[in-house]
Amino acid sequence: MFFSIKNKIVTALILILLSVTGFNLIYSYIMFKSDKEAYIFENALRNGEIATDKILTFLKANSEKLASNQKTKDESFFLSGEYLNEGKKFLFYYNDESFKDLEEKIKQLVQSTILKNKNDVSAYPLSNQILIVIPQSNGLRFGLLNKTPITETLEKDNIFDYIVTNTKNQTFYGNKKLLSGFKTTVKGAKQGSTIAKANEKNWLISYTTIQKLNLMIFSYISEDQAFAIFKNIIYKNISFTVIILGFFLILSLIFSKKITTPIIQLIEKTKEIADGNMENEIFVNTNDELKELGSSVNVMSSKIKKLLDDKQDMIKQLEIANSKLDEYNKNLEGIVAERTKKLREANNFITAMINSLDQGLFVFDKTKKCLDIFTNACEKIFNKNPKGLEVPKLLSLNTKEIEAFEKWNNVIFSNLMPFEAAKNLGPKNVVTSSYGKNDFQFISLDYYPMVDEDEKLENVVVVATDKTTEVEAEERFKEKDAYVSMILNIIKNKKAFYDFLDEMEEMLTNLSNFDRHEDLSNIAMIAFHSMNGGFANYSISHLVKVARNSETQIKSFIGNRKELENLLKSLIANFRKERDQLLREIEVQLGNTKNKVEIEVKDLTAFKEGISKGENPNELFNNYFVNSRIENIFKPYADLIKQIGKKINKPMMPMLIIGGDIRVNTDKIKEFSSALVHLIRNCMDHGIESTDKRLQSGKPEEGSISITCEKIENDFLRIVVKDDGDGIRIDKIRSVLDKKEIDHSNLSDKEVMMYIFKPDFSTAEKLTELSGRGVGMSAIDQAIKNLGGRLDLESTPGKGSKFIFDLPI
Repeated sequence: MFFSIKNKIVTALILILLSVTGFNLIYSYIMFKSDKEAYIFENALRNGEIATDKILTFLKANSEKLASNQKTKDESFFLSGEYLNEGKKFLFYYNDESFKDLEEKIKQLVQSTILKNKNDVSAYPLSNQILIVIPQSNGLRFGLLNKTPITETLEKDNIFDYIVTNTKNQTFYGNKKLLSGFKTTVKGAKQGSTIAKANEKNWLISYTTIQKLNLMIFSYISEDQAFAIFKNIIYKNISFTVIILGFFLILSLIFSKKITTPIIQLIEKTKEIADGNMENEIFVNTNDELKELGSSVNVMSSKIKKLLDDKQDMIKQLEIANSKLDEYNKNLEGIVAERTKKLREANNFITAMINSLDQGLFVFDKTKKCLDIFTNACEKIFNKNPKGLEVPKLLSLNTKEIEAFEKWNNVIFSNLMPFEAAKNLGPKNVVTSSYGKNDFQFISLDYYPMVDEDEKLENVVVVATDKTTEVEAEERFKEKDAYVSMILNIIKNKKAFYDFLDEMEEMLTNLSNFDRHEDLSNIAMIAFHSMNGGFANYSISHLVKVARNSETQIKSFIGNRKELENLLKSLIANFRKERDQLLREIEVQLGNTKNKVEIEVKDLTAFKEGISKGENPNELFNNYFVNSRIENIFKPYADLIKQIGKKINKPMMPMLIIGGDIRVNTDKIKEFSSALVHLIRNCMDHGIESTDKRLQSGKPEEGSISITCEKIENDFLRIVVKDDGDGIRIDKIRSVLDKKEIDHSNLSDKEVMMYIFKPDFSTAEKLTELSGRGVGMSAIDQAIKNLGGRLDLESTPGKGSKFIFDLPI
């Protein structure tokens, strides 16, 4: 088993150890070699510099003696003399005969450019001597220096060898054969260290130049000699690695055996199980997962044994059951006949029960046609027999509804989505006529699937339930509830309600004077939109519908001025008729209370106290009986905010009124107070965000609208309506202006915002009960102008808006 687990473990461990050790040896060799080279180069260069310093020091000392015409005892200077410029002749001091032999060579040096314009002591190598030249006032003084001091200095170094050469490649000292290899490597450099190839060997060399002497000194050592100790260390490391590998190989063999032994036991046990031997158990002497695996094998063996025992019992039971089945088959025909009779009776009973129900039941297939299966109630509900009819014709659907039904039919029979989810896309009910009419009918529809053996939709069962009576009862309840709410609202805000009625009558009267209005359609829209919002404030749903229908007719009117006037006359007359009928009903409930004024007890008490204090009776009367608290005209809006919030699913905090105790004659500002309903509705519809968006923005779940009142200079009353909604989006307004082809490129954001008060301007994407006609805000602007007041607007995106109204009082 060469590829057994044990062999794999041993091989893996050996490969890992070899990889780690090899990498470590290679890395250590590179680092050691680099460090050793740097160390050798540094020492060689330092020794060369030391030798250079000693030579220069020796040269300087003897040159000073020569310059002062002192005869040195040092045998290095064996002759001396002068060359005088004036006389152009040589003067000799001693060793004259030796000096004369060099006379011609010295003359050539003196006359050449080499010695011209020299101010410092300089030296020039000859064959085995160095010519020392010292400038004098009237010429040059010179002497010859042999190489003995240089040789002695360099031979004292026991580690490095040296080569000394001049600029003409004349070797003064050292191995001449290595010089060419070193010179080629250096290539004219003045000082440094490198590795050179010479005589088939690698040499570590350092070199420095003595410029005054025109000499170059090479200090060198062979690579074998330099790294002899380092190679010894490498061999020892390899030996140590081999020992470590052997040690770990023994460990891996022991470790692999400890793993493979229980595995072999498990294999043998599984073979026994395969052969049917379930008796013996396996014992694994480890404390790891293999022991758990051995226990699992033992459990499995016992369970298989039990299953085999149970199998024998089951075979016996099957034999008994088989004998009973043979006996049952003999009597099967009689049993089937008896069961068929019972099923027929049950089917007749179910059919009778279904036909006795008020619900209609019919079935259609993917061709949209009704099958023969339907109940008698269908003919009563739909006034026609469903058999063979297409479902849209049975349900009397219009063209748009037929298109939607066909799409839905294709979806459900293509099995693209679960039927329980798809059925909600089908027609939910069929409504004939409208509530309140004699032919009104409301039929709800529910759907159930009939599938084939492959679980694919085959037919659809439709259950039609006539809920006309229930819907009518619910609508009557809503009417009664709305009527009660209307009466309560009127009772709670009676003066504000009658002020609103007076204001509406003034608007209708003003509208009736057609000749006074150039933009008659816009004035009419403002009037009926104001009535729409105002009556909604008091839950008078009937007049809200009348006002809204009037708006729709005016908005969609196409014709000349005369035809528009005739339409408005009809609408005004109809509205007054409906309003007067409502007022008669209200007077029956409340009595004739229009001209009665309700005074709070605390106001009567304050009036009495003022009289007793001698205050002006007229002022007291105006303050407590003519004027009223400004909050009284805003209280109805608190209920309106709550009502709208429930309808559009925007929770709201109770409306906050600050400065509501200020007393004013509300008759003078009733046009504004009536128009203010449009601002409240717009704040709710456009300003306050949905609950999800508010929570994402870190705002409270409930929105808030507040009204602040204060008196300012020149008898003006400032009313500030503030919401904490999303603010006015300038980009939306500019987009609407683009659609209306209105140039706004030179308008500031504030000027663009003020467009919301223009007639027929709205940022709403669709028409709703609250806004969308572009009339409400222009009604407020018109009311402010009529009162001689002024308005301002502040808005911060994401934070809210503030509407500021200054009214003269």
